[in-house]
Parts: sequence; structure tokens; C-alpha cells
Amino acid sequence: MLKNKILVIGDLMLDEYWFGNSNRISPEAPAPVVNITKKEYRIGGAGNVALNLLEIGVNVTLVSSIGKDLDGKIIKDLLKKKSLVSHLSINKCKTIKKQRIFSQDHQMMRLDIESNKEDYEIKMSNDLKDKINKSKLIILSDYGKGTLLDIKNIIKYAKSKGKLIIIDPKGLDFLKYTGATILTPNFKEFSTIVGTVINETDLKIKSKQLIKKLKLDGLLVTRGKDGMTFITKNNILHKQSLAQDVFDVTGAGDTVIAAFSAYLSDGKSFTESIEMANIAASIVIKKVGTATASRKEIEDILNLKDRNLNKKYYKDPAELLNQIKYIKSKNLKIVMTNGCFDILHPGHIHLLENAKKFGDFIIVAINTDKSVKKIKGGNRPFNSLTSRIKMLTSLSCVDLVVSFNEVNPKNIIKMISPNILVKGGDYKIKDIIGADYVKSYNGEVKVVKLKDGYSTTKILNR
Repeated sequence: MLKNKILVIGDLMLDEYWFGNSNRISPEAPAPVVNITKKEYRIGGAGNVALNLLEIGVNVTLVSSIGKDLDGKIIKDLLKKKSLVSHLSINKCKTIKKQRIFSQDHQMMRLDIESNKEDYEIKMSNDLKDKINKSKLIILSDYGKGTLLDIKNIIKYAKSKGKLIIIDPKGLDFLKYTGATILTPNFKEFSTIVGTVINETDLKIKSKQLIKKLKLDGLLVTRGKDGMTFITKNNILHKQSLAQDVFDVTGAGDTVIAAFSAYLSDGKSFTESIEMANIAASIVIKKVGTATASRKEIEDILNLKDRNLNKKYYKDPAELLNQIKYIKSKNLKIVMTNGCFDILHPGHIHLLENAKKFGDFIIVAINTDKSVKKIKGGNRPFNSLTSRIKMLTSLSCVDLVVSFNEVNPKNIIKMISPNILVKGGDYKIKDIIGADYVKSYNGEVKVVKLKDGYSTTKILNR
């Protein structure tokens, strides 16, 4: 358990999931008929933020409100089972609920149940002041349901006590967040406030304008497949998304603010905390519905990334196989591409950067000098195997490099058995060596179009 306490205040809701199968259309209306086979309850909104913190090992307290009804009782029971410390105001209203119907892991419909915003408001009180005083960091999880109608006074008091205040914002009025430490809007929410963002420079300018206007320390803008960008008055830091199979983005913003806050509260730098938040987000979008990322899950992936940075070239097949086994044991997606990579040029970079987007780790298999000579002729390669390995391993988009003696990569592909095999150029998938093998175990084969004007042969001829 991390020693520093975090207080979460915000909209609490019950997420109800109905799972089933659908294979016909209703005769009564043009709508699918879902045969329900399973029902689950999960805690959403501010509750999901608090549960993510708990999974990371944070000493967390949740403050919110619920209705005096069955759904409110279900929330209380779920929180009790998780041993999450909570202080809930019970009001004569409906507990906020989102009811989702899934068929074959696809959301078919969502039903929202809630009362007037005023029914959920948590007002500034001596009791709340006491909880703020005992916490190092305050998270305000605003879903626009009404719990944080008194947010200006909450921010004012927490700021007067020198607390870190991190807010997941909502709505069209960001002025109410003035004086907070950091806001974590998604890109759509950010654009709604500042206007259309045309490029990275525009993002930087408009972020700094908003930071100045709201008297913030920084903004963490989550950008889906484009990762997340952290902006302060003087710096900008971007983290590329860890490409994953996206099953469900429900609650991903809750996970981001929780992980970022947890590690920041624990003394980590902004850079380290954003790295953890980025990893945590990549974990939960693989899961269906409102979900959490545990400390072990986050740090296992971090350790794996660090482990590969320490050594990026494997000559010994046994050592390579152990590393591949380790990567696969973490349920991470391996992308593989191959080639001579004799003179590294922008075309190669384009291929590798785009290939990396398909998965978690990219392995580049390169021909040895002997096999390059067989393919390209006696005057090649221009650069030795050692030089080519050094160039490739210096690239941040490359995780592992292996070499092979054969003219074609069939054997090394079988050894690695990647989730995705990538080639550059105008190949037809059926003509790619190893494609049939990869597809035999339901792997994928992708082609990245080459960058015009670049080829090793043309460069050497010139």
C-alpha cells in the first residue's frame, strides 16, 4: 500500500452489464433479439477511479452520493467486497446507472437512469474539509451528473491547503476548474473548449493558452490511438499509444487519471507517471466493460519494456526463444518484419514506425552478410551485419533484432511465430513468404506501402 492518501470526489454510478447472443431480428421491430445468458454489476465513474487506485495499492477514500434504492445498495455491497473506504451521501433519488446490453462482446444498447443534478450534490462541509486535510492529492471525477456542482469551493479549499488537484473534466464550462493543478480531458473534450486543433503546434499553443487562462500547472490530453500529450507552461511531452486490440474503451479515462495520480503522489516524475498511465490504459482497453489495471500488470509491462531496452539483439536462438516466451506470457502482441536493411533510410523508418503500430513489440529479422550476398550480389552488403544491427537497435520503434543465414526468412518466422507479419511494398499477401504459416494459427499479415523515392539500390547507384 502506497503511503500517501488520495481522496476521490465525483459522480458514482452503477454499471450493469447484460451479456448474451443475438442471431435474429425481432418480428415486432427492426431490432436485434438478444438472448441474455449472464448479468454483471460493476462500479463506474468516480468509483472506477477509486477501484483503479486500490488495484495499484493506493490508500484511497471515495466521497460521493447514491440513491436510497436497490441500485444504491448494490453499489454499497460491491464497495464493501472490495474493502474500499467510502463515504456516501444517501439521497431520495435514483442511483445513477448505465445499463449496457452486449452480444458477442459488442455493445448493442445503453440505457441511462438518473435524477436531477441537484439531487447528487456534495456540498463543501467541515467533514469534507477534514478528508481533504488528510489527503495528499485530490481527484475530482466529473461526469456532469451533479455531484461536483460545488466544485469551485472544493478547489478553492484544497488549493488553500496546498493539495494536488487533478480533474477529469466534463462539459462546456472549464472555467469552474480554475486553480486546479492538472486537467485530463480527452481530445474531443479539449477541442470542444479550445476549438479545432489543426496540428501539433496548434495543440501546444492552445494548451498553453488554456493553462494560463485557468491558472493550471498542466494538461494531460488523452488522444486514443494517438497516445497522450502532457503540456505545461514550459514543456510538452508525448507518449505514443501502446497499440493493442481494443475491445472496449469504457472507463479508460478513469484508469488514466488513477494511474497518473497514484504514481505522481508516490513521488514519480511527470514523465514516469505518464508512462504508467499510458501502460494502464493499454491494459484496460483489452478488457470488456468497466475495468481496472493492477500495479502488477502495469509494472510487468514496464519491466518488459526496460528488459528489452537493456538488450535488443539476440544471436543465441535459445536466448531468443526464452525472450519470446516471456513476451507472450504477458499476453503482448508481437509484430515481425524482415529485410536486409543495408543502408538505413527514411523508407525503412516509415516501414518500422508503421509496423510498430500494429502491436506491442516489433522484432526485426535481418539477413546476415552471407545471405545478403546471395540475394543482392557479391558487392553487397554495403554495411556489415554488425553495423546494420547497431543502426536498427538505435531506433526507438524497434524492440528486438535477430539475424538469419537463410536466403528467405521462413525458418525464423516459424521460430518467432509472430501475431502479425508485416512487409513493405506492393506485395500481395499471398506472395509474402511465411504468410500461410502465420495465417494457419490465426495470425495476421499486413502490408505497409513504401515511402516514395527511397530505396537502398537507388541510393547506392546515385
